[in-house]
Amino acid sequence: MALPKKRWITLGLLVLVVGGGSAAFGPIVRSKVQRTATARHLDVVVGGVRPGFFKVGLRDVHVRPEGVDGIDVVLPEVDVTLTAGLAPRSVIVRGGEITLHGEPTELRDKLRALRKEKDDDAAPAATTAASSLDVEAEDLTVKLTTDAGTTAEANGVRVKKDGRGTTISVQSAKITDPALALALGIVEVQLDEQGNLARASADSVNVSLLQRPKELSTTAAAGADDPPPPPLPPPQAALTKPGKGGKGVKPRKGEPAVVVASTSTKTEGPLFPLPDPRALRAKLALVRKEALPRIPKDSAFAIEKLTLTVPTAEGDVTLGPGPLTVKREGDVVRVAFSSDVKDASPQKSPPLSIEAEVPITQGDTTIALSGGPVSFARLGLKEGAGGLLHTSEATLEGKGRVVLTDDGSTLTFDVDVRGRKIALNQPRLTPETIENLNVAVSARGVLGSDGLLRIDDAQASLGETKLELRGTVEQKPDHAAMSIAFTVPIASCQAMVDTAPAALLPLVRNARFSGTFSASGRIQFDTRKLEDLLLDYQIADRCRITEVPRELARERFTHAFTHHVVLPDGKIAEEGTGPGSDSWTDLDKISPFMTVAVLTTEDGGFYRHHGFNHPAFRNSLVANLKAQRFVRGASTISMQLTKNLFLSRTKSISRKLEELILTDDLEQVFSKDELMELYLNVIEFGPDVYGITKAAEAFFGRKPEELTLAECLYLSSVLPSPIRYFHMKDKGEAPEYWMKHVYSLMEIAAKNGRVSKKELETGLAEHVEFWKTGAPRPVARMPQSGPRLEGEPEPAEDWKPVD
Repeated sequence: MALPKKRWITLGLLVLVVGGGSAAFGPIVRSKVQRTATARHLDVVVGGVRPGFFKVGLRDVHVRPEGVDGIDVVLPEVDVTLTAGLAPRSVIVRGGEITLHGEPTELRDKLRALRKEKDDDAAPAATTAASSLDVEAEDLTVKLTTDAGTTAEANGVRVKKDGRGTTISVQSAKITDPALALALGIVEVQLDEQGNLARASADSVNVSLLQRPKELSTTAAAGADDPPPPPLPPPQAALTKPGKGGKGVKPRKGEPAVVVASTSTKTEGPLFPLPDPRALRAKLALVRKEALPRIPKDSAFAIEKLTLTVPTAEGDVTLGPGPLTVKREGDVVRVAFSSDVKDASPQKSPPLSIEAEVPITQGDTTIALSGGPVSFARLGLKEGAGGLLHTSEATLEGKGRVVLTDDGSTLTFDVDVRGRKIALNQPRLTPETIENLNVAVSARGVLGSDGLLRIDDAQASLGETKLELRGTVEQKPDHAAMSIAFTVPIASCQAMVDTAPAALLPLVRNARFSGTFSASGRIQFDTRKLEDLLLDYQIADRCRITEVPRELARERFTHAFTHHVVLPDGKIAEEGTGPGSDSWTDLDKISPFMTVAVLTTEDGGFYRHHGFNHPAFRNSLVANLKAQRFVRGASTISMQLTKNLFLSRTKSISRKLEELILTDDLEQVFSKDELMELYLNVIEFGPDVYGITKAAEAFFGRKPEELTLAECLYLSSVLPSPIRYFHMKDKGEAPEYWMKHVYSLMEIAAKNGRVSKKELETGLAEHVEFWKTGAPRPVARMPQSGPRLEGEPEPAEDWKPVD
């Protein structure tokens, strides 16, 4: 905003030299103004001239610099006072508007060139006389627009220039571009006789970031016509036998590539959006060149109340107001922001402050964080902002240092931040309100201009649960890479649960645990060859639930029980099932091909793992990295069963934590066949279609024991999105493209030894037809026979992915 105001002074000088007795005559005054304007390379139109006693009034003055598009000055009232010798003595401007269009730097350069040309043409005496005039303007409006979408407006602008310098004040100003918005209140700037900054201050500055994070959707709309089938499973990877605790989960020679769903689209942009130190240095260099040298030595700029507003997916979060000071000490400019404000109540702890040291010429730029603990309220965080609650009780403290080298080659950091007694309402974490959250995060490392981030040491803790990281992250124009090692230090299972907020573990917070937990491992990949991704980890899980609430106990599921289901209208209801109920079918009364089907599509290692399919995690990670979005999960049958028995459909961190804990418990208290029986009887196959008993009835009008290989594989193929795929039933038969998918699944099952060659031949001759509710039932079949799988057969040696 300083540029338009200062230029206005230059432009306003065109009305200063109105001399002699000619002031009483309009045509003579206009002629005099025009000659003066021409000498200064200005185009001036005066609408009216009004003589006065040692004064000339100009009305409706319109000014444009010659050869400079994008600058337009309209002054409705300009009064020029005259000396006894009828020479101009002062100029007073009342009201007016200055309109600018274009990039400020380009306009500035053009005006500088015009000013130099004017100074070269003007006589020294005339220049001296013009510079000695007193100029005063009030109630000006300055507007700026750029082609890039930046807009700025200053209102109530007042300028006063005399022999001691220039004072500029602004009542209010707004600057907006696509990324941020600034609102300024009562700005005052003092320039010395040479036009250099002597002093500046602002009562308030509000900075608002405008780019709100977008919610990423990975789910297609329900009911879409002809939805594509889910990707074929990678059974060879699923049959890879991991070491104890999942150690050494890595690709084997000849392992097939992970198939990514055809509906996935790659996200544009880098995988790791790391900042570029050289780009930061280039922006800083512009500030060093254009702004910092204009700050006189031993001068200061102050903002009494600086406020920053950051948008989040849950709403705006505001920090401040707090004081900002800018001081020049020799060849170094220090910028400091603090949590202290004048009207804040006294605090025993030091304020949380950020201080930057920026050298004007050469040297490293540093930013230091220190202070606290201070309350969130003292930082300016409002109650409810971003879900935060009880902001007067929650505290934050921190210390750290960030250094940008002079050449921009590296950005080093060493930061430690701790928050205590945090309360928040954050659905992404948990549907319940979190109370007493204590977290700590620290990180030390180096970011290079070559796109390499080295993490020497990073730690995060939540109560007694700690995570330690170290390694490198690399982002190049053509690829990204990561090599990170992690450790979860050994801790008591009960202590981990006790020190986590109760809202994060709503179902298991009343359970009692024994044992300890620890983990370590590493992940390493390069996006140029993701098939070689290495996921190597060791988990020492000795946690056992010793006291379990009734709703989680094994005994609950040994007879009829109820569980929550989602109705077609989205409402939650309870549905009865369990041994002895009409909707329950024992495992030995279910077609054995149904077990084959879910092992083929959902969890190939079910009978070998202990709830978590470690190779499937790796394949899921590869698929998601290839698509740069979530396209494949790694839920096992046990994990899916946990979600259906105990958890809501609301996606949150707490849901995932409890899913892991409860899956581990299910695997300890149930046999594999018991888990498979539970799973097939509660899993969702369509809207209000839960369990294999209802599914066999709704799709085929049959009992579960009658289902063929093709029918079972069709049912398992819709499990990834049962609501979306259910409408295919209305067609009367499975579409041809879907049957090709089912036949591919048959071949995979055969190659993995789950069905015989004869069963495959029979299945490939089948076509899935649906039963319409109310129509005559199809002729009953004999119960299907086949091997009851115990353990996991080895795949055929000639296994190949099906095209």
